[in-house]
Amino acid sequence: MYPRRLLLILLPLCLLIGGCSFAPEVSEPTNPATPTTRPTVLVPDIVLPGVTVPPEETDHTGPKNTDLTFPAGPAGELTDFFGFNHIWNHTCVLAPDALTEGGLRTEQMGCRVLKIYLTNYYDANYTAVSWPQKRYASPAELADSPPYRKLFAMDIDTFVIGTYLFSNEFGHCATYFADQFPEKARELEYRQMYELTYYLCKAYAGTGKTFILQNWESDWSCLPYSEDRGYPDEAVFERLIRWCNTRQDAVTAARRDAGCEGVYVYHALEVNRVVDGIEGHPCVTRDVVPYTYCDYYSYSAYDSQSDDETFAAALDYLLAQVAANRTGGRSRCYIGEFGFSNAVPVAQSCALVDRVFRIAREKGLSYALLWHLTVETADLNTDTGFWLVDPTGEYHPLWNYLYRLLHNGADDPAYLAALEARRSVTVLRWAPETLTQYRSGQIKLVNIPYDGAAGLQEYQGRICAVSDPAADQIYLYFNADDLPLEKVRDLRIRVTVWDEKPFPLSLQYNSTSSIASAQTVMTKGSGGFAEYIFTLRDADFATRLQSMADFRLYANGRNMQVAEIVIEKP
Repeated sequence: MYPRRLLLILLPLCLLIGGCSFAPEVSEPTNPATPTTRPTVLVPDIVLPGVTVPPEETDHTGPKNTDLTFPAGPAGELTDFFGFNHIWNHTCVLAPDALTEGGLRTEQMGCRVLKIYLTNYYDANYTAVSWPQKRYASPAELADSPPYRKLFAMDIDTFVIGTYLFSNEFGHCATYFADQFPEKARELEYRQMYELTYYLCKAYAGTGKTFILQNWESDWSCLPYSEDRGYPDEAVFERLIRWCNTRQDAVTAARRDAGCEGVYVYHALEVNRVVDGIEGHPCVTRDVVPYTYCDYYSYSAYDSQSDDETFAAALDYLLAQVAANRTGGRSRCYIGEFGFSNAVPVAQSCALVDRVFRIAREKGLSYALLWHLTVETADLNTDTGFWLVDPTGEYHPLWNYLYRLLHNGADDPAYLAALEARRSVTVLRWAPETLTQYRSGQIKLVNIPYDGAAGLQEYQGRICAVSDPAADQIYLYFNADDLPLEKVRDLRIRVTVWDEKPFPLSLQYNSTSSIASAQTVMTKGSGGFAEYIFTLRDADFATRLQSMADFRLYANGRNMQVAEIVIEKP
């Protein structure tokens, strides 16, 4: 049911992991070889010790990590529970670099958790950063870079960090275990995870900060094609167990050796096909988790988030498998990703947030991290939409809904200021020279926030003859999804059309069960462009007063050629 939806998520994520195997024509970024001489000094007074890699264990059944402890923290605060995923920020509004931008947005929301990535594709993950000419050669060295140090110094308590090996010698750093896990790879994974943990423990001692080092969606990482609904064989799961436990061993050893006073560094494995396990299929939750001893387990929850029953059952199943792991059930869990594309109505996104917050907190999960903070591409016209803030600084209405949840119903002042600045908004402007091509074209309307929890939604509007093409029955859709009608009635809509000859032009309210026409105006036939003004109260709302609103312009018997639509608050 959900491969297509997951593919929308996985395609951009393939950029993170350097290009998926289903797109072989796209070359991977060039990555530096692992240096023969590693830097020994990072920040002043932090010297990385020599790393002794222990022999690989052969028994995956005995207890491990049994001294795992977590700090006692505040309970019940949404600000400590909710956070963002932040990657691929190509433009900045609040800061000169992308990482700081993510930190400032997190502080603006008032939440205390941020998920970022620490990979050898850092300059592709965060293009809006002035990276130095040198290449960082390890996770620890990159963590010590000025952009990351500046971010880690911000007023954020918990950083969840997607962390990978800085080498592609064995295959892609995020997925190579699916094919091989040689001793040389094991030693390098251990060394780099150890060094990063040791560095974080020393550099942030006494700050009270938490760092969780995790991978991305292990179930997809086990497969050659991320949209493939097949299942890995047992050998792949066996290599993943060894890979995961090697990383955990390194984190545990470094914590012990560094002392780790007043700072918390953990390791997590992420799963994403939990529902498959419930249905009896092979998956990481069923076939890997019980044989590991991670501090945390992350759940990328797209396969269950859409309804209460499925989501609750998935969390119960995951928690049961974690309770059977080699820590004796000491590990904790969190939601590493959840979210909807902006193509869905705001009410649906708000309901998703409510569901995840309510059920995950009832089940005792530690965090829930929304995908995604900012637009994943600099071009809004090609973005599929998982974001709260666009490259211009414009907010999706879900931003203020989340802010209200975290601040006892108060609105974000910056959000309200942005609304006031856009009292009059052009949602469509079509250059006159393109009007002859209008019927075959598509227009993407920009997001129009109207009030705190909802707004006029982004919609790929298109001209189409929905009943009889020969009769020129033309519709141009634009949405006011999820706004109670009484909140939008006073909005004015100014429409500029090509007015060569007179024709009837209507503003309609549209729903799946009824179509009620607005007061229809007869255009003047001025022989050029002319402007006509509607208010949304013109539509016939007589039987739909409690409903939500979609609207469209309608022209019968005429090729409606629209030059501009402007929506205004009076």
